[in-house]
Amino acid sequence: MASKDFNPFGTSVIIVNFKCDQCQCEVEGDEIQIPSPNYAAENSSDSQVSEEESVVCPNCGKEYTIDIYVDNNGGAVDIPELSDDSIFDIAEIDSEDDDFQDNDNE
Repeated sequence: MASKDFNPFGTSVIIVNFKCDQCQCEVEGDEIQIPSPNYAAENSSDSQVSEEESVVCPNCGKEYTIDIYVDNNGGAVDIPELSDDSIFDIAEIDSEDDDFQDNDNE
């Protein structure tokens, strides 16, 4: 599973991009609304909320799940169908001015 952290604070939407592990075609997800953590929770683990989306490779039709987790400490994206060493990008769209901020995986 490929995983990457991102900053959900001040970000309203993310777009996840990666190469299909089956055909190497570029896959771009739709805009995904970032859920807000449960601010009433007593600790960080209880504050976690999640969102699940899916995206399909436009070339070969392979379906990928995009799991988003947000808590009081930050956010993470998991793509279970990609290998651990797969590289993917998260474009963060700021909630105030809708500017893109690319969060490249190094």
